[in-house]
Amino acid sequence: MDVAGAQAQVTTDNGERSHQVQNRLLHIDTQMAHIRAQVERLITEASTSSSQCTVLLRHMTDPQPLQGVHERLVALLEHLENQQEQLNLVVSKLPELADKEQLAEISGTMTTGAHAVQVQCPGRDQRTTH
Repeated sequence: MDVAGAQAQVTTDNGERSHQVQNRLLHIDTQMAHIRAQVERLITEASTSSSQCTVLLRHMTDPQPLQGVHERLVALLEHLENQQEQLNLVVSKLPELADKEQLAEISGTMTTGAHAVQVQCPGRDQRTTH
């Protein structure tokens, strides 16, 4: 092989290597772009998850939503106590206002009503139906 042929071969080898290096660099650049996209997606997901966790934690530890429930329960308890006082008053005055026959009829009505509630709510504790 003469000098010109050797130079042509070296030039061809260098050109081929240069092309291989360029292809490899292009492949590495494409891989890096994919990795960047995955990292950005993971950062976005982590940020979203973190925000959701923060909101959930704030909701679970915030006593404010339960405050309304507690207030309604207190109002209901007061209402029930008032109803109980009125019932006690009626029961205490009933013997004065009704004779034995009327008391027996009222007792029968109350027993029938309690039985009806028990039939409608079979899982209910019997102590609360009488």
